[in-house]
Amino acid sequence: MNGSAWLMWLGVALAMAAVEAVTVDFVFIMLAIGALAGALASFLGAGFVLSAVVAVAVAVGLLFTLRPALRKRLRPKRDNRDIGPMSVVGLTGYVVEPVSDTAGLVKVHGDLWTARTDVRTTLPLGSSVQVVELQGATLLVDPASPGAHY
Repeated sequence: MNGSAWLMWLGVALAMAAVEAVTVDFVFIMLAIGALAGALASFLGAGFVLSAVVAVAVAVGLLFTLRPALRKRLRPKRDNRDIGPMSVVGLTGYVVEPVSDTAGLVKVHGDLWTARTDVRTTLPLGSSVQVVELQGATLLVDPASPGAHY
């Protein structure tokens, strides 16, 4: 059995790589690399127990060192402002109903929003605004800088 034990390890590595292709979680690829290390150890003449120890040590080592780095690099955190209501913060729009410090209506990215502003004057109909903050379901807007497009 020792002469072909490395083939068994190679088969395990291929199976783990196939599972990784479906899950893409960087766990099974670390196990596959560990199995490849076990195959190499077995090919070089190590017994099954020593090959298993090598496979487990390499897999565990990679799970705790390489996997976190890969996940961080290949799966960046998503900013909550990328999707949902927070995605309008920073966008420009225009006033549909004059916006004061208490009420108003603006259109941003094709959607109508209730709005208010902290500036001392009322923002007139049609003026460009920039969304500063989302407060509940109301946008806090400021006049957009000249040349801003919505």
